[in-house]
Amino acid sequence: MLDSALDKPVSCVVAPAGFGKSTLLSQWRESLIARDICCAWINLDENDREIRQFFAYLVFAFEDANISLGYLKRAAEGGFVDMSSATIATRLLSAIIAIDEHMVLILDDYHRTASDEIDDFVKVLSEECSNKVHIAIGSRYPVNIDLPALLVAGQAIEIPSFELRFSDREVNEAMGTALDQEAIDVLQAQVEGWPVAVQMTRLLSNNDHFDLRTRREITGSRGLVAEYLVANVLQSQPEALRKFLLETSILERFNTELADAVCDHDVSQSLIRQLDALQALVVPLDDDLEWFRYHHLFSECMSDVLKQQDPENFIALHRRAAIWCSENRLVAEAVNYANAIRDHELSRQIINNNCDWIRLTYFGGAGYFNGLLANIPEEVILSDPRLLYSKVYTCVLTGNYKQALHYHNAAERLMERDGVTPETLRHRLTTGTGLLCRTEFEPSRDGGWLKDRLKLAEEFMGVTPEKDPRPVTLCCLALQSLFYGEFAEARDYTQQAEKGFGNVVALFCQINFGIIELWTNAPDKARRRFEDTAHGAIQMSGDESNIKFICQTFVAAIDYWHRGLDTEPDHELEQLILRTTDCDGGYEVYNVGFDAVLHDALSRKDYEKADMLIGKLEHAASRFAMQRLTQFAQHSRLDCAVGRESFSEAAQIFEKVKKWLDVDDKALDNLGWRHKTTAFYSCARYLGAIDRCEEALAHVERGLQEADRLDVVLIRVRGNILKASLLERAQRRTEALVTLAHAIEDAVRINCPRPFAYDVSPDLLREAATKAGDRVDTPATANFIKKLTLPSIRDLFTIREKQVLQGLASGKSNKEIAREFDLTENTIKFHLRNVFRKLGVTKRVSAVAKADALGLLP
Repeated sequence: MLDSALDKPVSCVVAPAGFGKSTLLSQWRESLIARDICCAWINLDENDREIRQFFAYLVFAFEDANISLGYLKRAAEGGFVDMSSATIATRLLSAIIAIDEHMVLILDDYHRTASDEIDDFVKVLSEECSNKVHIAIGSRYPVNIDLPALLVAGQAIEIPSFELRFSDREVNEAMGTALDQEAIDVLQAQVEGWPVAVQMTRLLSNNDHFDLRTRREITGSRGLVAEYLVANVLQSQPEALRKFLLETSILERFNTELADAVCDHDVSQSLIRQLDALQALVVPLDDDLEWFRYHHLFSECMSDVLKQQDPENFIALHRRAAIWCSENRLVAEAVNYANAIRDHELSRQIINNNCDWIRLTYFGGAGYFNGLLANIPEEVILSDPRLLYSKVYTCVLTGNYKQALHYHNAAERLMERDGVTPETLRHRLTTGTGLLCRTEFEPSRDGGWLKDRLKLAEEFMGVTPEKDPRPVTLCCLALQSLFYGEFAEARDYTQQAEKGFGNVVALFCQINFGIIELWTNAPDKARRRFEDTAHGAIQMSGDESNIKFICQTFVAAIDYWHRGLDTEPDHELEQLILRTTDCDGGYEVYNVGFDAVLHDALSRKDYEKADMLIGKLEHAASRFAMQRLTQFAQHSRLDCAVGRESFSEAAQIFEKVKKWLDVDDKALDNLGWRHKTTAFYSCARYLGAIDRCEEALAHVERGLQEADRLDVVLIRVRGNILKASLLERAQRRTEALVTLAHAIEDAVRINCPRPFAYDVSPDLLREAATKAGDRVDTPATANFIKKLTLPSIRDLFTIREKQVLQGLASGKSNKEIAREFDLTENTIKFHLRNVFRKLGVTKRVSAVAKADALGLLP
């Protein structure tokens, strides 16, 4: 039946425990390999519910089957730490589609995952890759991948439990002896073809020393099966083997060393050889016959017997298993053994002893950590700083920053009470510091908690010299310095941090350098830095590296400001910044990327796009619990409301922004230099739009003071462009021309003409450009002024849009205009939206009035 399904996307073997699902799939796999059919196998368990860990196992399974998925192997070995789940799924599907041959993917014990995300991915895999992969699933329960629809469409087969039941002939063969029909009937009445029950009966029968006709019921509840095993299977074994079976029944899997450690002897190797007689009740897990497990039902029954007969030994065996696994880096199994006997103190110790290793390897991602912590009571976690920081780590990896902050603050309170120890120091400095750099800096500018932590790290260097905790803190200090405009200090911290970093984090040091170069008026140098860092990220983590996308976003933002005024909308920048919101690029990449793409939308009067982008920014701010991003979104909304002339909405937003600007100087400094400048500019736009020009000029001057203090040319140029437009509005045209000419001369330094696409009228810009060219007659200035040439307002409209405008001016309805040009009404609505956007209006009457004023109507 399985062979007949090879040309279909899916086959499912669905049956309760003991029906031989794994045996069937394993034997089928061997037959496929013998026929040169590639076959990948994943044996799933409860620890595989996290989608990123499942993806990693999928890649490894393909590699084991000699099917290379390229860079995804390297990314999987790093736990996909530099890729989002959506990206991993997309790239996995693309890589699988690209393989040269048809293959089989077997997912055994699928019921153990219980994950909607995995169900969804398997469903998509079956749909998108049906010509490349046949998915065979073994599960105790029906799988949630829309199997009924696949069955109806002839795209899948299901092998239910009744197909796996032993027939009379198979019962006779399995018993290994000739039974007459009456004996077979008696046995089938008891076991109803249940393979494991037949297997146990075979063990019990010992050939002709067992009378099936007189044997009472052997199946039914687990208690009866356990009684059967004890009274017959176990008792029939030699004493040493019987004791070995009971004591190793608690193990998920075992080899000689683990069995010796648990049973407290050194004879496990010879005892394991004697297990051959149990056949299907003992399952080899590798071709070298080093690791084994018992049939799940068999081990559950024996474990129950052991617990009833010798509860103290039951607990001691679990503790030995936990300790051995912990010492041998089998951390998840160690925690499972400790949790099985509710020894949460032991679980806590195991995680604490191994969490350095886990963090360094990153393997399994958040799912791995969550599996370790899943069964530990919340009160135990809340009593241990290192467990709390492990929770912080899992929350950060899954994007739950608010919950991460909750656990972080709980850990901080504990350490304030009990003091910092060498064991908690590194976790505090890495996980905690890294989290807060994504959320908030402390209000204190001088010293502050980051510098306190750096001093603390230096004090403890003598205790833990092999694990230098300083580089993380130094890198975070660099980010804080950038936020406050201390660029030289940021460079110094980054240089120090770079010496102690390796791998992924070293790339973030390079990003810091690039941001410093951007704000110190070296955009070309910054661009090259970001390009080189993106290349390094690709080499380290593959083409779908999050760091690569972060760097590309910076590059696209720099390119945007270098563009002329007559260019098309920057869709690449828009797609990159939206992509970056999936991977947590940090404050600077949102600040720089969203700032550029919003400037583009507002300069084109595309307020629908601006609203969409601000909504994405607000979502990111909420997800990362980043208050300063929320503030950035607020003054961006103010700009958007002013642009579309929604002054009642703008007034409400202005009052919110004004609250965090109308504070004392010290508190205002803690907003960071970008917030101070851009927020003052946004308020100035609003005040100018409602004819409060003197107040508007005062606000823009406050923003310019900060840009002048730091000598950030891009921000100063944008402020002076806005100031010139306000001066023109206040009928101070001469001052406006001088201010704008200075802005042009300043912008030549960094070759950034694009800021002049917003906040300034075309005629004022043309006259100021002439003044600037006369004042500074250099080739660079001349070339720059050419890029400031604005297209005629008429050139912005297509022929069809002009026809729609004429129809509007004639008082025609959308339906009448559509009939005149033989178009659909929806097409007219589409053109009408574009006309409104280009004119910066929202109503038909306003569109006609503005078009007439601009000379667009005949």
